Amino acid sequence: MKKETQFIALLEKILLHLKNTKLIYSKASDKAIFPEDKRHFNLQGTLRNRFFLEIQSILQSKNIPLDDLIVEKFNYDQLLISGASLKKTKITPCEKCIQADSAIIDLYKSIKKLKMMNSLLETHVEKIKEALLKNELYLQKFPIQA
Repeated sequence: MKKETQFIALLEKILLHLKNTKLIYSKASDKAIFPEDKRHFNLQGTLRNRFFLEIQSILQSKNIPLDDLIVEKFNYDQLLISGASLKKTKITPCEKCIQADSAIIDLYKSIKKLKMMNSLLETHVEKIKEALLKNELYLQKFPIQA
């Protein structure tokens, strides 16, 4: 597959993950105990939304019609169903944030392997890594919050 096509496909996957992760952070905020933790999770959700918009902008600059993206057809019911399954698997919302961010980091690593990383995407990675560290610390403070 052509490098540019792979890049666009990865950006599309990142968009889908960012959209999901924003909702996961919202759920984590609802479950957080202290105001500073709620603020952290809300901020992270807002950042995921900003990253989403920035990646959409990159795709638009490459003349990719956003109507064609899978992410536009995303079914929120699917996320709600998967959210209900969290209770069955005993995964806390914070752990779900960590898993989601780790998956996004892996997608950004794939872009780096293509040598198509730019400073904007590097900034996304750094912000997500910072959030991962804070989330891991939060999980140490409150291991059970389901």
